[in-house]
Amino acid sequence: MTKLLTATALVLSGLAALSGAATASAVVIASVPNDTPIAIAGGTIAWSKLDQGSYRLQIASPGPSGMYVTEQADVPAARRPFDVSGTVTVDDRIIFLYTRCNVSYSEPGLSHGVPRQDEAGCDIYRYDATNRTEKLLDSVSSPTADEAWPVMDVRGRGGKGSATIAFVRRHSVNNKYLGSMRPCDVPYFADLSHPGSVRRLDRGPCAYTHGMAISRTARSFKLVQATDDQLRRVPLSGRPGSTLARKQILGEYALRYVWYGSPSITSTAVWATRWYGSSLEGVAKFSGAGKHRKHTLIKAPGSALRYVRQDGGVNLKLTAQKGRAYSNCIAKAPCSLELITGTPESALLP
Repeated sequence: MTKLLTATALVLSGLAALSGAATASAVVIASVPNDTPIAIAGGTIAWSKLDQGSYRLQIASPGPSGMYVTEQADVPAARRPFDVSGTVTVDDRIIFLYTRCNVSYSEPGLSHGVPRQDEAGCDIYRYDATNRTEKLLDSVSSPTADEAWPVMDVRGRGGKGSATIAFVRRHSVNNKYLGSMRPCDVPYFADLSHPGSVRRLDRGPCAYTHGMAISRTARSFKLVQATDDQLRRVPLSGRPGSTLARKQILGEYALRYVWYGSPSITSTAVWATRWYGSSLEGVAKFSGAGKHRKHTLIKAPGSALRYVRQDGGVNLKLTAQKGRAYSNCIAKAPCSLELITGTPESALLP
């Protein structure tokens, strides 16, 4: 790792003080000049930073003095932000998963109103933030297909070990109506302790994936996939998935529609950011099951929230500057990466 000087430092005891406050306050970890997925595991944070046309993986973790220190991971740069996720192993090592690609190209078409930049030769890597080492997970990286959005919950709520990993593989199918190819991501899962255990899961409608989340319970795993088409649960048994919410097209020519991204799973609910075109409405909470399932929208008035991630009682969020026409992160108006203790609702407080 190459250590970077940063203007932000965080005293861990400050987080404890936040949890007792009636209204939670955000603690700024970094100023981020670009949109990026974010991840948190065991209090350590990961995101991507745009640097001279390439993205670099950033790691922020508590230092010996109890203050957060930001470092740049000693891994190759990427053409797009890392699709990073994090977990903690049974021996208390903090690891982050992502894909890296060796070929970049522009694919015609739009993804939520912006040109989609795709890459090829994408494989799954694991970065050990404790030992500062990177490893290619070749047992789940196909030589003929591209992977994306790998997620693991190694420890789980019960503290038991597991080597289960889930991810999607990028495929394309012919769209007979438009006469072009359309993305058709397929979710998979595998047990890393058993090579050759990769299993295909229910695909659902063909769509492009924007995020995955996994959580280990006492009896099983929960896997959630956010795509262009819907937010859905995906059983690891291979049974058909269930839809939590579908994309809603509003207005003419499908220029405005509601979609979901940045999924997270807690012990009581599934959470996802809910968007109206390029504007964020808030965070959607899905709780219960079957006829008792509830869908609650927690609005974020005046807050240009981009991503939310959770780790126990701590929320990590990426927020654009308020009052801007578009809630994206750019160099002239960087976003704020912040930690907040408490419930996901508290992450929406101004």
